[in-house]
Amino acid sequence: MPRTHRLRPGVGRSSGLTREKTVSASLGALLQGDPRAVLERIVQGDPLGLRALLARRVEARHLLVDADAVHLRGIAHCARHARACEEPDRVAVWLEAQIDEVLDAWTAEEGRRAVCGGGEGSSASNAGVWAELGGPLDIEPEQARRACARFNLLPAVERTAFFHLVLDRRGIEECAREVDRPLVELAREARRALEVVLRGARPREEEPP
Repeated sequence: MPRTHRLRPGVGRSSGLTREKTVSASLGALLQGDPRAVLERIVQGDPLGLRALLARRVEARHLLVDADAVHLRGIAHCARHARACEEPDRVAVWLEAQIDEVLDAWTAEEGRRAVCGGGEGSSASNAGVWAELGGPLDIEPEQARRACARFNLLPAVERTAFFHLVLDRRGIEECAREVDRPLVELAREARRALEVVLRGARPREEEPP
């Protein structure tokens, strides 16, 4: 999972708006031209800040993804669709929408792969992220990848409950107050998500029909 990033509020409303416009203009300049020219500008050094944006969107949506692979796809997607960004003062909003589109496509593709089988296995370049997740559960990288893919297809409330109670190990009473949900429902949602992860982590031949 990617490291999370926190945004600090601006010092003042007027200075914040001025800074936002300046940043938007700078980002907008990077998106000018044909897709190849845009790609050459944004592929080195992450000048659009896509990695941090991706981390925030993954955290907000409670997804389990290969951040490096999705980041690369996000770069290519933004370069390909840069001409669609027609509002220079709203580049940040446009970029967030593009990252959400990439995440939607990624989770859908990985979900189909996990459910239907087939597709490429975990390559040496991305097996590490799945091995890191699967190691504590004593499961193979490919099984971890399939488990995460199925997890990402769950309803948002179940993913949120799993993140809070299982991954973040927060107290259930604290979480229930924060999301204004009954304790029993929150526990049930986290348990359903955990069952999906564990079921997806089984070797394919051991999965129930």
